[in-house]
Amino acid sequence: MILAIESQLNITSVSYISEYYGFSIMAINPLNSTLSNVHVTTGPYGHCRLNGTNWNGCGSGIIIHYLDTETTNENRIISIKQCSFSRNINNHGQYCIAHYYYNISEAKCPIVNAAALTIVYSQTNFKANVTIESSNFTNNIGSLAGAVLVFQLNTTNATTKIYSSVFDGNTNLLSCFGSSFVYYLLLNKTR
Repeated sequence: MILAIESQLNITSVSYISEYYGFSIMAINPLNSTLSNVHVTTGPYGHCRLNGTNWNGCGSGIIIHYLDTETTNENRIISIKQCSFSRNINNHGQYCIAHYYYNISEAKCPIVNAAALTIVYSQTNFKANVTIESSNFTNNIGSLAGAVLVFQLNTTNATTKIYSSVFDGNTNLLSCFGSSFVYYLLLNKTR
């Protein structure tokens, strides 16, 4: 796993990030960053396997999380260009994303994620922008979202833009809305 916290993350021309367990890349408040020509896949056998056949959520794909910290107040931008996400698998169990609205309390916010790419915005002190361009999301399987989940909690300082990208064959295990793309906005919700 690659972990980037409050730093610039530039990953270019990586043939495969595969056969990983959990998230392949976790970026928390990345500075002006770029992912370009990167392919993220679990490979032919998937991951998070227990007893050979049963599997459950342990993180999957890439997660980008923006949150307020004492040192963060400048705007953040990340660009995802010409990347591909295929055969990523994640299973959270039995609930659709709307269920989590009732489970957010003052003390905690659930970790929710798609199989391929998850973007969580919970910051209020700065603007965060994610651009996805000319990327492919194919055959990803997730319980909350197969390909992309954008979860925006108590902030309007967030923008996600998607250009010239392909979503094909993505599956939502729970038959919730959004096998390829889920955008979930919660405003004025006490954490």
